[in-house]
Amino acid sequence: MRNDSQIVERDFAFLVGDKITAKELNLAARVAVQGSAVKLDSFSINVFDRFSGKGIEPGKKSIAFSLRMQPPSGETLETASIDKVSSAVTSQLVTTLGASQR
Repeated sequence: MRNDSQIVERDFAFLVGDKITAKELNLAARVAVQGSAVKLDSFSINVFDRFSGKGIEPGKKSIAFSLRMQPPSGETLETASIDKVSSAVTSQLVTTLGASQR
């Protein structure tokens, strides 16, 4: 069965320690999405930017990623659900990786 529900995408940017890998960030974000209790048919996380240097404090780097979420077929993601997932991701990255949102 084909899922025709609208995909919602949100972008995030965090400052993390320069030893944190994109893989670690991806895993922490996945744990947060799955633990958010928001019903999704699918989701994906795509890191699209890494930056360190001018404007970023020593020992840190900026990592930006997009989170794409698709509700079950025929359903719509309400703003409250999107916010719940976004908050879960932010909390998880702050707690487990010591990240700060940019």
